[in-house]
Order: sequence, then structure tokens, then C-alpha cells
Amino acid sequence: MVTVAIKVTKKQKKQLDKMKEHPRETYVDVIERLMKNANSV
Repeated sequence: MVTVAIKVTKKQKKQLDKMKEHPRETYVDVIERLMKNANSV
């Protein structure tokens, strides 16, 4: 796995936080789920 840093606004971070299925879910998991859902459309 490669680790990179991305910049997000406070608003975007809050949106990502709301998308977590549970509090300990990682942002990587959230982003992977979003990409999977985007590809299935």
C-alpha cells in the first residue's frame, strides 16, 4: 500500500465523517466504498 496525503476542507471532512458506518471506520474504507458505489452506477 502507498500512503499519500490529500487536502480536504473542513466541510469535506465533516461530510466524510457523516459517511462513516461506524466511528472507528477509516477514511480509506469510506473512500473505497464511495469508489465502489460510483463504479457500480
